[in-house]
Amino acid sequence: MEYTARLDFLWRVQAKEEINEMRELREHNENMLRNILPSHVARHFLEKDRDNE
Repeated sequence: MEYTARLDFLWRVQAKEEINEMRELREHNENMLRNILPSHVARHFLEKDRDNE
């Protein structure tokens, strides 16, 4: 039982770390788009409700 609880804890810690890494990468990518593209074009690509084109 203790082994399973420890594994569960470690998996949760790893998942939180991966979520934070994904969030940082998304922010980095969004900043790069905003710096490379004109603002109206970057907004188009960063919209969350975009249809797959």
